[in-house]
Amino acid sequence: MAVTAATNDHESASSGPWWREVEVLWLLILVLAAYFTRAHVLPIRGEEPTRAQVAREMVERGDWIVPREQGEPFLVRPPLQNWTIALSCLGFGNWGPFAVRFHSLAATLLTTLLIYGYARTFLSRLGALAGAAAFATLADMFQMGRQAETEALFTCLVSASMLLWHWGQVRGWPAGVTYTVGYALMALATLTKGVQAPTYFLGAMGIYLLVAGQWRQAFSRAHLLGIAVGAGILLAWIVPYAGAVGWSKVGHVWLGDPAVRYNGQLSNWRLVETARHLFVFPLEVFAGTLPWSIFLPMLLHRDLRRCVGRATPQVLFLGIAVAVAFPTCWLPPGGLPRYFAPLFPALAILVGFVIERITDSEAAPLLRLAWRNALATCAAIAVAAAVAAVALAALAPETGPLSRFKESWAVAVAYAAVAAGLALVMARSRRAANAGQVRLAVLALAGFLVMTFTGVITNVRLRTSEHADEAMRAVKQELPPGQQLVSIGRVNGRMPALFAYHYGLPFITPQPWPTRNNGGGGDLDYFCFMTSGDARPALPFAWEEIGAVSLDRNRQAIPKRLAVVGRRLPAQRSPEGVPAQATNRSSK
Repeated sequence: MAVTAATNDHESASSGPWWREVEVLWLLILVLAAYFTRAHVLPIRGEEPTRAQVAREMVERGDWIVPREQGEPFLVRPPLQNWTIALSCLGFGNWGPFAVRFHSLAATLLTTLLIYGYARTFLSRLGALAGAAAFATLADMFQMGRQAETEALFTCLVSASMLLWHWGQVRGWPAGVTYTVGYALMALATLTKGVQAPTYFLGAMGIYLLVAGQWRQAFSRAHLLGIAVGAGILLAWIVPYAGAVGWSKVGHVWLGDPAVRYNGQLSNWRLVETARHLFVFPLEVFAGTLPWSIFLPMLLHRDLRRCVGRATPQVLFLGIAVAVAFPTCWLPPGGLPRYFAPLFPALAILVGFVIERITDSEAAPLLRLAWRNALATCAAIAVAAAVAAVALAALAPETGPLSRFKESWAVAVAYAAVAAGLALVMARSRRAANAGQVRLAVLALAGFLVMTFTGVITNVRLRTSEHADEAMRAVKQELPPGQQLVSIGRVNGRMPALFAYHYGLPFITPQPWPTRNNGGGGDLDYFCFMTSGDARPALPFAWEEIGAVSLDRNRQAIPKRLAVVGRRLPAQRSPEGVPAQATNRSSK
């Protein structure tokens, strides 16, 4: 059999450490451009302020054991993500968006490099590069990898637990090291999000050992050592946490959020909605992993399956890991694609395997045709995006729905020129017969995706997002420096974390809604509450509105979630003897 380009690529690099290969440098540049360069521009939103606020309270209260929000124990998640946010913010010396999101950026970079290293156990430099670049430029990762939410860190730790364990298996590491590393990372992932981590790790490991005929390892001393290390890491937090809040709260942290979510979904099962979810969810995962997911169906092609060869252990393990995790996200109603994110690295490595095999000079003609068609499609999309950017810059009005997509002439022309150039590279590499040209095509596609998502799509999101930080700065200018606020109203007076995050310190003290029966808010001076739009509730005392902050994700003419800051006025009586209501000196 003739030696192929991909085989030459693999054999020429197999003698040195994988981290010294030039592909690692390209991946570093790719991830830094995609995630680090503009991580600070979008406002904090979604669950990000909750994660940041819990971390800030850890630092300010000096309590790193019990996560708290507005002083109350935060029983939804274990604390590891909050620890990483706190440490990065302390390191950067601020609580701004970049510092809050840094742990996700670093986790995405580490996962990308982990994919490359693991893939080099059975793929050429080309295949490993394709897999790692695919993960870094998955459609969903462009959002999850730049958010201060749980997914990026959890994905890093779960995938590391599985891939490093199997890496040790195929490379013949000492069994004690292999199991210790796997269980330690599984425990850290569990401290990040909960029981999802051991489900994925133990399920993939157990089934693989059984299928591979290595089930006796489950009863080895090395395995017991790994279990002991993982349990020790978990207990190092669980024991002091239980001492502080009680053992009942420990169970709630591990099972409360998933149990509430799934029990609520199960109680609302309806045949039509359930059938729709079972049909739509795989399509959502496919869409969220575009454009690289178009290569995954080729795994079903018999010619590709026949050339698995020495890659059998890795392909088998990755397939088992995906098969274990997918039903846990797919079958429960309401499951979201991001729940499946810890297996995105496995899908990306399989993409790298497919690209390596279908671009081989001895690949079946139908497989090589699939590669050419995929590249031609991606090139056409890049050209269409270039034309659309220029057309919108020229024709889109300054106001209205299309205005959010309108770039300046300089940005539009620059984007169009680079996109067209990358499209030309992809088109000319369609019939490539050597690994160098295929590698160039992979990098061109990844570069186009980075430029599109990190550039123009981020600009669109920036133009449509609500900027609560700007409104909060205006409000704080009207308040005495360091003024303590009291929050009143729904959820026992607790304000949304987004408001607390932007307000900063001192902490906002929650209090029930003031009425004449509970003293009429006699201890209120400056206060805040939630409302909607122009609605202002009646209070049993005279007050004036200092300002309002919209907490919606995107700008709306009438905000749906509005935080109002007010100041109590000296007692005044209307002619009817009723306390005067709010005056307003804020500009809404």
